[in-house]
Amino acid sequence: MPGAHHSTTRYHLLYVDDDPNLLDIGKFFLESDGPFTVDTLTSARTALDYLESRKYDAIVSDYLMPDMDGITFLKTLRASGNTTPFIIFTGKGREEVVMEALNSGADFYLQKGGEPTSQFAELVHKIIHAILRKQADLALKKSEQDYRHLIEHASEAIFVVQDGSLRMVNPQSAAITGYSEQELINQPLTRFTHPDDCDMLLDRHWRRVNGEEVPTRYSFRISRKDGTTRWVELSVVTLTWDGRPATLNFMTDITERKLAGDALRESEERYRQFFRTSLDSMFITTPEGWYIDFNDATVKIFGYTCREEVYHVSITSLYVHPEERAIFLKNVERDGYVKEHPLLLKKRDGTVFDALVTIVAQKKPDGSVKAFIGTIRDITDRKLAEDALRESEKNFRSIVEYVLEGILITDLSGNILFANRAAARTLECEDCAGLVGRNVMEFIAPESRKEVMKDFDQVAHGHDGYLAHYRVISAKGREISVESIGKVIMYEGKPRDLISFRTIPEPAILGNESLEQEVGESP
Repeated sequence: MPGAHHSTTRYHLLYVDDDPNLLDIGKFFLESDGPFTVDTLTSARTALDYLESRKYDAIVSDYLMPDMDGITFLKTLRASGNTTPFIIFTGKGREEVVMEALNSGADFYLQKGGEPTSQFAELVHKIIHAILRKQADLALKKSEQDYRHLIEHASEAIFVVQDGSLRMVNPQSAAITGYSEQELINQPLTRFTHPDDCDMLLDRHWRRVNGEEVPTRYSFRISRKDGTTRWVELSVVTLTWDGRPATLNFMTDITERKLAGDALRESEERYRQFFRTSLDSMFITTPEGWYIDFNDATVKIFGYTCREEVYHVSITSLYVHPEERAIFLKNVERDGYVKEHPLLLKKRDGTVFDALVTIVAQKKPDGSVKAFIGTIRDITDRKLAEDALRESEKNFRSIVEYVLEGILITDLSGNILFANRAAARTLECEDCAGLVGRNVMEFIAPESRKEVMKDFDQVAHGHDGYLAHYRVISAKGREISVESIGKVIMYEGKPRDLISFRTIPEPAILGNESLEQEVGESP
């Protein structure tokens, strides 16, 4: 009795034979002894029509049949592209028929005859073997197709190197190097390698093929077909290609990444140089005020002798007024930074100095403070200079306000920017404010305007100064003679005209005119 088959997988078979009795016997044994569901037909031509709308896992066919023999049936199937596993099961056993069947695409040729149980057991074995082999072939082809699809559509260059030459390249290899795939196949690995990197690349290839330990990932330069140089990163594994040692290479263009990395390193180096050479104290501290890092200027500004001393000091101990720290840090935590905040700090020896402190809070993802980054600028000398300047300006204003001569400061167009009390008295204005904003030409008599404009033009063109006599008209309409001295000065950061003037008694002017006439009439 046929044995029961315990596999859960069922295969669908088509069994073709012109003898109905053999079909019934075969169907019984195959379904009982194998994991099959069997359809039977008595004609190969009918089977061809049947197969147009149905698919089977395998086909079993007799050879000698009246309308179409089994080999013709097989050839017709294969010509149509049908690759279903095909077993010739026939009583005909001539060698030439066997060879023709196998050459036509039959998977197996099995001769009828003998004890049915063992014969059909052999047939079951052949059918299952043919089906599994077909499935394996399909899986392999699919795997190869998937592999090739992956290779061809990969975003990185993939190529095989054997004996120092390129044996397989994907389209991205051509895209990165600028050469076509045809220009790369069977060419040396150095075809696209930068001349300065050729020896290194070939040395690592041969050492890897010979089983030596070499880096599996490294970067080098390639020279593209258009002459440009690019940086690439290569990842390499060994494999067997056509039965011989080779390497499988994955190459990625990292030019932009490397340029960005180089720029970052340059930026970091500039930062380190700036950090080291800055005259201001630059530092990083913990939230509690202990130094994490600092530059040499920090050591100098606070009067320490070496860096080790600074690490043992909290920046909080340097505040002259410790209560200011809480307010200062509250502002930093609220805004994220405080810029140029004036503070009184003390040095190691207790000396107090004025400083401008800038602090930026470096925060963790949860918003808490990770560290403080800051700068300290000693402004003691600047503050002393500013105090001295303010004192000097105060003294200057005191002198200017109380001299007997009128003083005006104008722009180079004559607009009055400053006037002292004597100028207001001379021009008979109620106060200095009545002069500021007006133009000096408003007070010049018509007969002196040409000369005044000439003197202003000289000052505007860089002449050092002038001494002149003018006729002016006061705010009350009275005409006055004045003696004026003009000079260019810097006022509020710009060149201005400083005018000092005083009234001249009329007889003195007349005396000068008479003297000039006498001199002019002398022989």
